[in-house]
Amino acid sequence: MRSKGMSPILASLGLILVTVIISAFLYMYVTSAYNEQTLKATECPAGTTLNYVSNDYPRFSSGRIEATVEVKGSPLTKFMFDLKLVNGTTLSYANTESKTLTAGTIGTLKTDVLPLNVPDIETVTITTACSNVATVERSLR
Repeated sequence: MRSKGMSPILASLGLILVTVIISAFLYMYVTSAYNEQTLKATECPAGTTLNYVSNDYPRFSSGRIEATVEVKGSPLTKFMFDLKLVNGTTLSYANTESKTLTAGTIGTLKTDVLPLNVPDIETVTITTACSNVATVERSLR
């Protein structure tokens, strides 16, 4: 007597197809995570720091965020202002002033005029091309 179930060959093919699809998704996930990690900023040598020169920074002035910072250790580039907003989102804005600061120098960093108001911004962190160097997260002064 013949059963009316699925043929073993079709069931095997279905199982193989599902396995291949899952493997493809896992492969894409792992490769994108790996590529993201390798494309991330490199680490600067130990002892490289970026600090505000006084407690007056970061501040909001004429629609921009500005900060005067000091670099120690190694030269730093690609400064970004990471703004944590009161609604929980984070926005990043590029620095438009000093592009590179060498070790032992003080420089001023600024954003372009922002489409935000002071009450919208909870904290500011300035990051660099180095993944291990950033200012301390602070509220606006």
